[in-house]
Amino acid sequence: ALGRAAEAADAFEAAARALAAPARLEAAYSAAYLRHHDLKDHARALADLAGTDDPGSLFEERALVLRVDVLMALDRKHEAAAIAGRYLDRFPKGTSAKLMRALITPK
Repeated sequence: ALGRAAEAADAFEAAARALAAPARLEAAYSAAYLRHHDLKDHARALADLAGTDDPGSLFEERALVLRVDVLMALDRKHEAAAIAGRYLDRFPKGTSAKLMRALITPK
């Protein structure tokens, strides 16, 4: 978005409200990603993720990972660990399984 992440996130949010799935899910995920990574608006990123990580969603796996990342940024470690467990239940061999295991394994 070349310095216009807020405008892009707003546009993705608007698209998510107007579109049908799967385009709605992609727009919502994109808004959440921008809000979290670029804008550091973690609370709003969580709101944007609503529905993207529902079981069976095309974005479920990556949205669960993003949700964990956002929750960790908000220092909500117990919630992040619960979502990490959900990720492992659904995607035990997923690309982020090692990271998710590290979050729920006591040290």
